[in-house]
Amino acid sequence: MAKSPDAHDEKLTADLSDVLSECRTMITTVGLIFAFLLNVALLVKFGDPIADALLWIAVWTSLVSVILFSMPVIYHHIQFPYKSKEKFILRSHNFIVWGMFPFIVTLFLGLTLAFYQKMGFGAFGLSLATFLILTIIYHERSKTLSIGI
Repeated sequence: MAKSPDAHDEKLTADLSDVLSECRTMITTVGLIFAFLLNVALLVKFGDPIADALLWIAVWTSLVSVILFSMPVIYHHIQFPYKSKEKFILRSHNFIVWGMFPFIVTLFLGLTLAFYQKMGFGAFGLSLATFLILTIIYHERSKTLSIGI
């Protein structure tokens, strides 16, 4: 039995609300990281050009991420009222997916910068190992663990 147009429209409205809620969460998270990194960049002077570069690249990638996570909200206000909710949801999803790349880079650079102060170039390896472990955990998330008792 086919869904009624009202049920389909209600589902799209719920999906739209979910997308905008996800954007609010991501904007808040990345915005706090951006504010912290910008504060550090303006107040702390590293004697090492590599540490400075890590910091300023992390500031830039966090800014790009905030902008991409904000795009669905901006797009929402520009396109309202919608001609197609499906198109809006798809485009918003694309903005969020594209925002994840600079967000992950920001986290990687921030972690590397934190370790770099004590470990030097070994910080890159430790950060890479951390993200590889997280990637493996993410990849294995759908597999269930069975414990034979």
